[in-house]
Amino acid sequence: MSDREQDFGQGIWHAGARLYVGRVDPSWRVSAADARAIVAIWTTLPASERVHPRGRQLGYRGCWLRGPDGTSWAAADGLVAERAAESDSVRRDDERAFERALLATAPPGILPGGAIDALAKRSATDDEGNAC
Repeated sequence: MSDREQDFGQGIWHAGARLYVGRVDPSWRVSAADARAIVAIWTTLPASERVHPRGRQLGYRGCWLRGPDGTSWAAADGLVAERAAESDSVRRDDERAFERALLATAPPGILPGGAIDALAKRSATDDEGNAC
């Protein structure tokens, strides 16, 4: 998150997962409390010199969070990118804490079985060779 103060009390937060499974990517609403916790994770992540996360070609390709002010975060391949009105930045999420916390807000049954489990088996080191 940039140096501005994010307003967690007003508006609706949305999230989604980017999947290649032959159906529309799932999306859902996120509570202000959950959004606050997820964005707090973002603030702890170290800066990255790698570019925006790309995700894989097939299967789970990452997830996203969008705030009521239009600020958005996209997570994939051990990176999280923030896109805000005044700036864009990318941070490393080696443990995929942001990604896991965001996916944990999905309502039961909205993600295909095993999507979070598959993420748990990956590590950022799996993606070191991937150029984004």
